[in-house]
Amino acid sequence: MTFPKQIGISVVVLCGVLIFFELTDIDIYLQDHFFDFNAHRWVIDRQDPIKAIFFYTGIKVLIIALGVTCGVVAGLSLRVPDLKPFGYGTFLMAASIIFVPLVLSGSRNFTNVYCPKQLERYGGDKPYAKLLERYPQTFESLSPGKCFPAGHASAGFALMMGYFVFEKKKNRRVALLTGLSIGWMMGLYQMLNGAHFLSHTIASMIGAWMIILIIIGLTNRWVLRHSLGNPPDYTAPGRT
Repeated sequence: MTFPKQIGISVVVLCGVLIFFELTDIDIYLQDHFFDFNAHRWVIDRQDPIKAIFFYTGIKVLIIALGVTCGVVAGLSLRVPDLKPFGYGTFLMAASIIFVPLVLSGSRNFTNVYCPKQLERYGGDKPYAKLLERYPQTFESLSPGKCFPAGHASAGFALMMGYFVFEKKKNRRVALLTGLSIGWMMGLYQMLNGAHFLSHTIASMIGAWMIILIIIGLTNRWVLRHSLGNPPDYTAPGRT
């Protein structure tokens, strides 16, 4: 299947997901289970230093470090023959770690969706409105919502690019599962502390995959073969 077709399918899936959440109250139903209405607190305290280091700051630092390392290796592969076989893969990983969070976090400037913890339902001062809903006419805010899609989880989902870095199917599947697992670990942490709804994280996952496909599709593979080494033939059948 060509990359344009894969991107098209991803767009259809994303639209279907958005429509589903627009027509249901799954977000609110699920988020209510993460909030103690009597104690007025979330399942996870965002200020807990141990959890914050492990699930927020620490994991972000590790992903950034991986991106920087991949970028350095990709750059060195232009001059160091021994690194040339790793040039294409590390270039893709660095590009994904940079552009997936950048694009998805940047898109939040246009969606105007608030975080659960900001909503009146959970002790905040903002009314609840879905992505395509209008806010009440009486509501005025100097600061628009910037919570859709999930930005933190996008860094983890960026690691799904590993699926296109390896040749063997087993390694590709492990890389994809790793990216999904880390992305959802980061996303669930944010959901449990009131930073995001389920729809925010799912949209981030699908959006990350679309951006990864676009990065692959826009990459001039002929040029990269001659400058950053041979890309793996991930379309070849029979590789295990």
